[in-house]
This record gives sequence, structure tokens and C-alpha cells, in this order.
Amino acid sequence: MLLPISYSNSSEKYEQTPIKWEGARDSVMTIMFNHFGGGPYPSDEDPISEFDVHEKIRLAQAVRATAGISRLMQEAAQSKFKDHLELIKRWFGVDPEDSDFADIIKYVVKRVNRMHRVLSDNTKQIRFIDTRNQRRVNFKTKYKKIMSFNSENEWCVHGEKAVVSGEWIQSISKHAYVFQQGPYFRDKFSTRHVGSGYRVYIGPKALEVRYRESKICKMLYHEMSHKILGTEDTTEDGETVYGKSACQNVAKVDPFQALLIADCWAYFFMGFYDLNIFSD
Repeated sequence: MLLPISYSNSSEKYEQTPIKWEGARDSVMTIMFNHFGGGPYPSDEDPISEFDVHEKIRLAQAVRATAGISRLMQEAAQSKFKDHLELIKRWFGVDPEDSDFADIIKYVVKRVNRMHRVLSDNTKQIRFIDTRNQRRVNFKTKYKKIMSFNSENEWCVHGEKAVVSGEWIQSISKHAYVFQQGPYFRDKFSTRHVGSGYRVYIGPKALEVRYRESKICKMLYHEMSHKILGTEDTTEDGETVYGKSACQNVAKVDPFQALLIADCWAYFFMGFYDLNIFSD
């Protein structure tokens, strides 16, 4: 059962009042909020976060719901998804008759367990960064030649110095995004996670009123799969994979490629979300 949350309704003091969980907090990541460019803070939220009280509640409830559905996925993984083979086939392209079925199931089980360990660990932080109506600096490094006179009184290149310049550009996503380490630091099947923490950057469309909890949960699982599983949004051929049709097409053509696509994992997650909702 997912635990509800409460929040101070006082508009005068909500900025200093952390979210209060009605129950144990040992089943979900610690939730924090920052303004764009915010650093680590000792409290559960940054007082100058641009999120309003209702947006904070929506995000916190979505994290709680995502962790709850993740627990259901972990339980299904214990039986190797024997009751959910249709979801395995739809989003990862295999069924029990395929020769590589056992390998793919083993891979999915391992990754589902890894996702749940993080999402349900309150020693880890998920920090939402508000990038709506914000700009970020895109830094560029150029190298200028250092000229000097040689012994024959001629100009020559003595070395180089780095000159860092920046330009302001809009937030890179209208919905949400995360930053990851590059391929130099990991192989494609390992966890990749930047040292700044599990930061999810929220764009202008992510919290639109028309977006229900289910859409926010899908967004969270998608973005966290980037952080925890090292998933991608593109195939090895550079094809961008977003949406149901694109994910199903990749799964049919190359199941192992589907295992590396964030949206395939997000729709797999949503299969359990929908089963949970419709079973109530």
C-alpha cells in the first residue's frame, strides 16, 4: 500500500516546512527541491526553490507511487515474470520460445532489482531542479596560442592556454532530463551516475495540470533508468526512440537494443502501473 503524504497548507510558512510522511520513510528516496543551479542543502528542500507547494506535493506523491510500483515489479521478478510475459514480449521483444529468452529475463530481473534498490533507499536523494523559465550556461573551452620571442628575436609559439567562455541558452528539455557520465567511465551495461546526485531537471511541460500522476511516474522511471541503468534515448545507429510505436518496433527488431532504451523500460514500468490501478 502506498503511504499518503501531508503538507502544511499555510502559504506563509510552507517554504520552511519539509514534507511530512505519514508513516515510515524507509521505503522511498529522500526527496529534495532546488532552484536551478542550487547546490547541496542540509534541509529537505531549498527555501528558494521555484516549485510551489502543490507542485512539490505532486512530485513527492509521484516518487512514492513510482517506488510502490517498483516494489511490485521486484515481486514479479522473483518468479521471472511468469505472469507478465506479455509485457516482456511487448517491450523487450522475446517470449519463452526464443533461444535468448533466459538471458534476457535474467538481465531484466537484475535491472529491475537495481532500480528498486535505489528508488526505495532513503539514504539516497532524488533532487528536483526547477529549470522552467530559466537559462543555463553552455561553457565552451578554446585554446589560444601563447606567442613569445625566441633567441633570434622571432615570434614563436610558446604554448597554449585554455580560455573558457559561456553563452546563455534555454533549458535543454521541455519535460525533464538528467546528466550522465560519458562512455569513458563505464561500459554500456553498467550503472552510470554523476557525482552530483540523482538530480532530475524539470522543464516547463513536466508539471502541466493536464498531466496525471501516471505521466509523471513514467517520466521519473524513464529519467532514473538513465541514471541507474545507463539507458539511452537513441539506438546504436542514432535513431531516437520515444513513444509506444518506436519502442515496440525496436523490441521486435533487436531485443538487446530495446534493453538499453529508456522509454522501453518506462513503458514496461507503466504496464505494472496500469495493472495496479485497474486491479483496485
